Amino acid sequence: MRIEPDLDRARLIDLLRDRYLLEASRLTFVPSGIDSWSYVATCRGGSQAFVKLSRKATSTRSDLRLLAALAAMNVAVPRPFVDRDGGLVNPFDGYDVQVLEYLDGHDL
Repeated sequence: MRIEPDLDRARLIDLLRDRYLLEASRLTFVPSGIDSWSYVATCRGGSQAFVKLSRKATSTRSDLRLLAALAAMNVAVPRPFVDRDGGLVNPFDGYDVQVLEYLDGHDL
């Protein structure tokens, strides 16, 4: 079980608004994962996004490009959100932040 990192949630919500144009009203920590820390962002209107924080990983960007390509082919994978500059990853307090479509379900 993962322990929530010591970070400023309000600043993370600001990043979601400023970089991804998401109006998140709440972040819920997901205490699972091996190499990352995760949150579910609840946004206006009840929509949700999956927010993943990881330490600088070299495969992150290529993994996200693969997910985007698979999602474009209608494969049931979480579609990465691009930020306002077309990027897939943003730095935050020593973490790389990725935002993905929230798919309700269970991990393998």
